[in-house]
This record gives sequence, C-alpha cells and structure tokens, in this order.
Amino acid sequence: MSPGSSAMRPASSQVLGADQASDRASMVFRRTVSFVERAQKAGLLRTDMPAPWLASTFCSIAETAWELTLEGHMGARQAPDFIQGILRQGVLT
Repeated sequence: MSPGSSAMRPASSQVLGADQASDRASMVFRRTVSFVERAQKAGLLRTDMPAPWLASTFCSIAETAWELTLEGHMGARQAPDFIQGILRQGVLT
C-alpha cells in the first residue's frame, strides 16, 4: 500500500467522480462490517475486536493485494491466497 493510503480515505473533490467513488467505498465498507458482524455472531470470527476494526483490516489487505497486482509484484491468481494467508496466519512466524 502506498504511504498515507487508506481504504476509507475520502477522495479529493477535485477528482472527476470522486463523490461517487467515495459513496461506493462507504457502501462496500458498511456491507463488509455487516458481514463481519454476522460472522462474529455465528462464531466464525473473533469477538474481542469490534466489527469495524476487522472489516477495516480486511479492506486494507484487499486494497494492498490490488495495488501489488497492479504494480506487478503479485499475480492476480496469487491475491486470494495472499489475503487468506494474512487473515488466517498473520505475519509472524
């Protein structure tokens, strides 16, 4: 992820379509939070952290995979395994 980037940072109002992109990002984030809440209630995800924290983590990892793919550091077929590996095992050995 590039320095200072954020999955939920509002886009500049000077960028064409920024309002629509920001609205879409907010909708995706709300849906992700709702999904995490359902998964927590079903006992599939940890409950010691608020759903927005976990949703933000997922969105950030997905954005990083997308950027790495665009920059050629990762193949598109590697992205799902990257996301799943980080979410399931973390980064510590």
